[in-house]
Amino acid sequence: MIEKYPDRTTGRRLRKIVLFNAALTMATAGTVGTVGAEGCLIKEIKLEKQENHADSVVINMTGCPAPKVSGLEGPTPRIVLDFPAGRFQGCRTLQMDVSGGSVVKIRGAKHDHPLNMFRIVLDLKPRRSYGAEQTWLQGEDKYIIKVAPETPASP
Repeated sequence: MIEKYPDRTTGRRLRKIVLFNAALTMATAGTVGTVGAEGCLIKEIKLEKQENHADSVVINMTGCPAPKVSGLEGPTPRIVLDFPAGRFQGCRTLQMDVSGGSVVKIRGAKHDHPLNMFRIVLDLKPRRSYGAEQTWLQGEDKYIIKVAPETPASP
């Protein structure tokens, strides 16, 4: 069988954490890629709206490993992506107000201490449950995280 996307890696479920009256579920692309000699360079971040209030955040980069992903609880849920040895092309911080179905703001900052990394935070609409699916397109140096509200389980 010929694989349509030989450089695509999708993967296993990371964990489930409780957010304000909800849970955020994430699957990860796994640990792929290594930090290049010049480190991890994040070139572009953009939001693509999907159906049913879902959003895909597309991150174009070079020399980056898969980020460490975590979710933060509270009235304003967030997804945090940490890129080791990362930097954003042209600046130390970024802030993008977006009008996505799930993502309301994308922000980021370069951290030097205690860890050398670039952190991207996806601020989500409050008081909802979200599912997140991550995809790593190695051949394209692209990382995509799709965030969508979860529908409640029927009894």
